[in-house]
Amino acid sequence: MNPLITIVMPCYNSERFVADAVSSVLAQTSDNWRLIVIDDGSTDSTTLIVRNIMLSSPKAGKILLIGSNHLGLGAIRNKAIKEVTSEWVLPFDSDDILHPDAIAQLEKAIAANPDADLFVSWYHHFGAEDRVIERRWLGYERLLRANHIPASSCYRKSSWERAGRYRSGFIYEDWELWIRMLGPDSKVVEIPEVLIEYRVRPDSISHAMTPEAQKAERRKIREMNREIYEKYGLM
Repeated sequence: MNPLITIVMPCYNSERFVADAVSSVLAQTSDNWRLIVIDDGSTDSTTLIVRNIMLSSPKAGKILLIGSNHLGLGAIRNKAIKEVTSEWVLPFDSDDILHPDAIAQLEKAIAANPDADLFVSWYHHFGAEDRVIERRWLGYERLLRANHIPASSCYRKSSWERAGRYRSGFIYEDWELWIRMLGPDSKVVEIPEVLIEYRVRPDSISHAMTPEAQKAERRKIREMNREIYEKYGLM
């Protein structure tokens, strides 16, 4: 039987954190998952660390390790998701930690909401800050104005395909996908529990963006989705 949820973990020079990320998947209370780790041409020991974990784990058969060569985040997510055989996909960053009950909670939510389009959970920010973010679906028009759906939200592979997959060339590639994947009638289910431990890093690309760069990224997203934004009078 195919796994219910496939976790997709992109990596690039992640040797400081990837062991914790992979170990948090192996520690899930539910075994109804598969993990795809895709290394985008790391020059450090990221791949070696993952291979060593696989060699020592009885669950190694549930992990697929593949490589790529500097394609960028959106493109390597697409490459990994092509390998997914389950209905549901959970993107997961290699510097974050999955709560032990995350897959079990998602299974429960999917069973209760089989017609849902996307599942979003609360986040605990750790590292450079310490706080819980209660993620909620605020509606499609609010999504067009600003992203409130985190990258590690669970969706159907078929929805990703219909939306046209992740587009390259964006910093906010997850937000740009949500705009095309979701709509005013989408059913987004909130799981009011912390399922993701999100590592806040001052050196991350998104946190290092200047206000001017953020504005330019938003303009780019509006232009690439002009028809949608014009419909809502937001151009």
